[in-house]
Amino acid sequence: MNCAKFSHGAGHNTKLVMYLQPQFNLKEQRFTDVELLVRFKRDNGEVLTPDRFLPMVRRSNIGQEFTNWTINQALEISAKLCSAGFKGKVAINMDGEQLNEQTLSYLQNRHSCQNTFKNIEIEVTEYLRTTPVNITANLLNQIQKLGISISIDDFGIGSNGLEALLNFPFDKLKADKSVMSADSVKREAIVKSLVGMTLAMNKSLVVEGVEDPDDVIDLEEWGVLNVQGFLYARPMPLTEFIGLLPAPGREKIV
Repeated sequence: MNCAKFSHGAGHNTKLVMYLQPQFNLKEQRFTDVELLVRFKRDNGEVLTPDRFLPMVRRSNIGQEFTNWTINQALEISAKLCSAGFKGKVAINMDGEQLNEQTLSYLQNRHSCQNTFKNIEIEVTEYLRTTPVNITANLLNQIQKLGISISIDDFGIGSNGLEALLNFPFDKLKADKSVMSADSVKREAIVKSLVGMTLAMNKSLVVEGVEDPDDVIDLEEWGVLNVQGFLYARPMPLTEFIGLLPAPGREKIV
């Protein structure tokens, strides 16, 4: 089953490229899960990030096809990474407009075709405040029942705050990169609170935006295990990431 091409022409599909940015486990010194980041390449070589090209996608009425394409990409990339010996989760971002009944139906159809979702994760970037919280929560519960992991992305900004934490099912909390930009006193207080909260809830925590080696010393002292940021890896093509994976029999990458 292949639904990776948009009906509006191959040009839409060939200009979309997927990059990977891995998460790094400080204790085990290895890459764990990866986040997929979609980019749109213009004919002149300019690369657009989602905040710039997603509005264009939606105005073209291909928003659902785009969502389905990202799901297919996650499944294909997960299979390739598994063949390369990487067993971590492959995460795709979804906002409130993408978390709808059509997306749920598409996931259920893919699941019925004997696709495994055990290594797939959905990062909820921001939910729609115009949609009742219980409707979004119900959708996420049904998605989770398919074996897909759920993470709350960019926690601490926008709508991804306490309301999302209290109402949505999730397996992982990703602290927004703005936390690492706060002054040292606030950063320590916030990170320690998040570590304690996720431990108490038996959830995973990832701190995003880690770029300074000195910050890692503090994060380890505060109990952080998983980080993501330019210090360990910038977004990269699949082949480049596979080249960073450890050789067979070697668990650590550094």
